[in-house]
Amino acid sequence: MNWNNLSYKVKNKYLIAGGAFFLVIAYLLAFNKTVELYLFSKDQKAKLIHAKEAPEKRRLMEIKSNALKEKLSSYFADSLKDQGHLLEVVSIFCSKNNLLLQELPNEEFYEDKEFIIGTTKIKVEGHFTDLLKLLYLLEQKEAVGRVSSSSFDMIYDNKRKKKVLVLTMYIQTLKIKLKNNKKDDAKI
Repeated sequence: MNWNNLSYKVKNKYLIAGGAFFLVIAYLLAFNKTVELYLFSKDQKAKLIHAKEAPEKRRLMEIKSNALKEKLSSYFADSLKDQGHLLEVVSIFCSKNNLLLQELPNEEFYEDKEFIIGTTKIKVEGHFTDLLKLLYLLEQKEAVGRVSSSSFDMIYDNKRKKKVLVLTMYIQTLKIKLKNNKKDDAKI
């Protein structure tokens, strides 16, 4: 093949093909490493910026965590104030204020990802003001959990043949699960 006998059109095709081949070889041998280092450098700069912001983000997360703990503190069960303590508080108040404790079943538990939620249903019969005082005592003064619901209902008592006022309360407590899926005995 004689280079001088070829037309300009064919020479241009060979020139373009040779240039493309040269660019591919140049990229594989030289530019490829440069592009990889540029992308690595860009990634490392982003990580460095993220690392510089980490102490501030940690401080904000601690503030949010403390605020959440403060809001949830009334829900947490204390190891000294469990179901027995609730029974004691309610029964002492009922005997002093002429109320009748109708129902206090065992606490029912619901397990979530991080917490164990305990719910206790209490039914007490008596006069409205005394029932309201009991409700206030359990909500505000005694740390037996959080009163999540309460209702006053007039119920007809067939044994005594009269209407009675009954307070129904639901008290919830939170217990933090341990990492190994056992119930937290400390009941934070």
